[in-house]
Amino acid sequence: MRVNLTIILLACIASLSGQNVKVTKHYEITPSVGQSAFYPILSPDGNRIVYTSENFSGLKSYDFASGKTQIITTAEGAGFDPIFSTDGSTVYYRPQSIINGRVHRSLKEYNLIE
Repeated sequence: MRVNLTIILLACIASLSGQNVKVTKHYEITPSVGQSAFYPILSPDGNRIVYTSENFSGLKSYDFASGKTQIITTAEGAGFDPIFSTDGSTVYYRPQSIINGRVHRSLKEYNLIE
């Protein structure tokens, strides 16, 4: 019983050491005056993020290398759970509209490398 307890305790201690995080750079993203950035998603390569407004309206991209912000869309609901392609060159998002009391969503893509 003591051996089993010791093995479990050592396994728990070993798993704690693997959760060290090292911050290499700190970026402050300042959107235009009167705007806010919410719900950022980091690209797989770490070179850019996409973010939206508080109510998920619109979607923008910020490139860390150039420091430029790019408007992807201004559609309602587009900022709800966007995703990047595996290479980080495309963003997939789902704009929504309400027609006759029903929510209609579609899937769109935006190529960031043009």
